Amino acid sequence: MGTWGSGPFSNDHALDWLAMNVTQPIVAELDRFAAMADPALEIDLPIAYAALGTLNVLQKANIVPPKEEQIDRWKEAFFRCYDEQIDPVAGAETPFAKEWRAAIEEEFTKLSAWSQRFYT
Repeated sequence: MGTWGSGPFSNDHALDWLAMNVTQPIVAELDRFAAMADPALEIDLPIAYAALGTLNVLQKANIVPPKEEQIDRWKEAFFRCYDEQIDPVAGAETPFAKEWRAAIEEEFTKLSAWSQRFYT
């Protein structure tokens, strides 16, 4: 396809670089987190959450989003970790815990919507 615009990500070479150096490591981190048998809420979840948020920011760069099946695996792992571990840390009913869970849900909603728009 070559170059289709004047933006920094409006050409094949830039998107290839972005995929190899940014997107693939982020996706690998989310896959690593989802594959963990017992991720730690205070250590592993914040890193995966930052990766998730970064992936959503990258929507503006015209990258190819992950497919819904992959997003579902990540989401299941996030909430398994969160639900199993939030009570001992802060309690699931505290304002912070509710706000944090809602923020994670919002990130997944954005990612799923992007994926659906792209693949349908």
